[in-house]
Amino acid sequence: MIQQQLFSPIPQTKEHFSRFPLPQSYVDFLLENGAGFFTNTKISTVEPTRFGLDYALCNGLSGYSEGPYFLSILDAAWSPEVTGLPEYFVVFFQDGPVYYAFDYQNGVEQEPSIRLIDVEMDQWLEVANSFDDFLSQLEVTTEDITYDMKDWISIHTLLQQIGQENSDTLEGLLEILQDTHPQLFLQQTAYALEHTESEAIRSLYKERFAFIEDFLSAEFSHYPEYAHCKVLLS
Repeated sequence: MIQQQLFSPIPQTKEHFSRFPLPQSYVDFLLENGAGFFTNTKISTVEPTRFGLDYALCNGLSGYSEGPYFLSILDAAWSPEVTGLPEYFVVFFQDGPVYYAFDYQNGVEQEPSIRLIDVEMDQWLEVANSFDDFLSQLEVTTEDITYDMKDWISIHTLLQQIGQENSDTLEGLLEILQDTHPQLFLQQTAYALEHTESEAIRSLYKERFAFIEDFLSAEFSHYPEYAHCKVLLS
């Protein structure tokens, strides 16, 4: 359920959350699986969202301990005073203007429902009755991400889709990452070369790095990860 990739999973230990009793199913999931990028991210919706006509994406899950691209649920940045959201929401994932939160507006006697809140679109959409219900609804998806989308595609969506290691889409995703986050591209390449067993996937990373060496070395060679990639390929 949590991707094994560069930034995921993030190991978790239980900490105290003072505002509300967090769902036990959520706590148990974190302790067993860690936080990070989901393998399944697509959830059906009863109305259109910024993601699609009948679905939304929740690319990951935050926990007590933070990690790259994942705040801690204890972080003050997700407090009602900062987000402007009602006190009864507890955010467990943010993707730009989109929040996923536990909804405690009906009190703490029952497990909170799951709410998608898009503050730019003024959308407040219940997507599941509980955390377990939320997890059971998530489906795998391969998003149609083109290079023309590079300036507005979410980094969470980009990294989650790269983590799928789909040979049909990976080359285009890596090109976007290379041009928008060059150091992150090198970090991802080094990780893949060290941990990916699929030779087809490794070949895609090797080909993309060879392109960097041939045409963009002046722009990339000052990053320490560049030298590390060269060592891995030697």
